[in-house]
Amino acid sequence: MEAELEKEHGRLIWSFDIATPGDKDITEVQVDARTGEIVTVEKESPADQAKEQKKDAK
Repeated sequence: MEAELEKEHGRLIWSFDIATPGDKDITEVQVDARTGEIVTVEKESPADQAKEQKKDAK
């Protein structure tokens, strides 16, 4: 769905939002932009996604 390069906790991170057909949740995978190491993998519900969008809009 979406990919963005962002700085989190002093690291450059690629953040990928992945949608699965038939599932309302989004899987967010964060990858260290320098090493390629997977940093986190989290499932986000539609409510979690709305909170994140609201926070990012500020």
